[in-house]
Amino acid sequence: MLATRLLLGRCLRWTAVAAVAVALLVLLVDWVELGARPAPSGEPAVTNALRMALLLLPGHLVRAAPLVVGLGAALAVAGLQRSGEWQALAATGLGLRRRLLPFALVGALAGLCVLAAEQLLVPPATSAHARAVASTLGGPLALPEGTWIERGGTLFQLGWRPDEGPGPVLAIERREGQLAGSWRTDALHWEEGTGWRATGEVDRRSWPDQADGALDPPWSRLPSPAELQGLLGPDLLAARGWAALGRDARPAARAERQARWSRALACPLAGLAAAAVPAILGAGSLVIVLAALPILAWELLGAVLQAASAGGTLPPVSNALGRLGLALLLAGLLLRRLRRA
Repeated sequence: MLATRLLLGRCLRWTAVAAVAVALLVLLVDWVELGARPAPSGEPAVTNALRMALLLLPGHLVRAAPLVVGLGAALAVAGLQRSGEWQALAATGLGLRRRLLPFALVGALAGLCVLAAEQLLVPPATSAHARAVASTLGGPLALPEGTWIERGGTLFQLGWRPDEGPGPVLAIERREGQLAGSWRTDALHWEEGTGWRATGEVDRRSWPDQADGALDPPWSRLPSPAELQGLLGPDLLAARGWAALGRDARPAARAERQARWSRALACPLAGLAAAAVPAILGAGSLVIVLAALPILAWELLGAVLQAASAGGTLPPVSNALGRLGLALLLAGLLLRRLRRA
C-alpha cells in the first residue's frame, strides 16, 4: 500500500508539472501569434492577445491530455530510476503490474477530466473566442446555435443543413438605429429568379411604432446558396457539448465525438506506454523525448483519421478504431518489451 501511494503521489506531482509546463508553452505561443492581430479600439494589443490566448487554452490542454499524462509518467519513472527507488520497489517483490497500476489510474483520472472539460470548459471558451474574433475582425460569427451574418442592415441567424439549405432562420430588421421587426421560419428554399422563400410558417413580430404590414420578410437580402455556404464556413464543433454533438448526424460531428471519447480512453494507455520507456531504457537524458515521440505520432495519426472521416474519405468509425488500436498496440509492445527486460 505504501509503495502504491508513493508511485501514485509521484505520478500525480509530475503530471501536474507537465500540465503547467504545456499550458505555459501553449499560452506563450498563442500570445505571440495573436499579438500581431488587430485589437478592439481602446484595448491594448498585448492585453487582447492574452485574453484570446486564455480562451484557446482549455481546448489546447484537452487535445494535449494524452501527451501531458505521458510526460508526467515518464518524468516520474525517470526520477524513480535515478534515485534507485524503482529498483528497490522491484527488489521488495512488487510486481510490474503493481508498479504500473498508479500510472494507469492517473491516466484514467485525466481521461475523466477531459470528458468533463469537453462539456463544461471548452464549449463556452470556444464560443467566447469566436465572438471576440467576430467583433474585432468583422464577418460571420459561427456559434453552436447558428451563424450570425449582417446584410443590408438586417441581422440573420442561420442554421445550415447541407442537404436542405438554411434553417432555422431568424432575421432582425433595424431602421435608423432602432429595432423594427423580426421574422423566424424553420427553413428557406432557393428559387431561381425569385431568391429565397420560406417553406413553412413565418413567425413575424413588429414593434409598436411600425405599421402592420409595412415590413416585408428580408429573405431577398441573403446571398445565393453557393455564396452563403462559403460565408458560413466550418462549423465550430468544439463549441458544442456532448448532447448537441449527439443530435448532429453529419460525418464531421461523428468524427469529433469519436475523437473526444477515444482521446479520453487513450490517456491511461499513454501513461502506461510512457512509463514503460524509462523503465526499459533507464534515466538517460533523451528518455523523456523518446517517451513523448510515440504519443505525438499517435496524435498526428488521430488528426489525419479525424480529417479523413469528417470529409467522408473514411468511415466515421475508423477514427475511433484507429486511435484506440494504435494506442493499444503501442502500450502492448512497450509492456511486452518491459517484461523481457
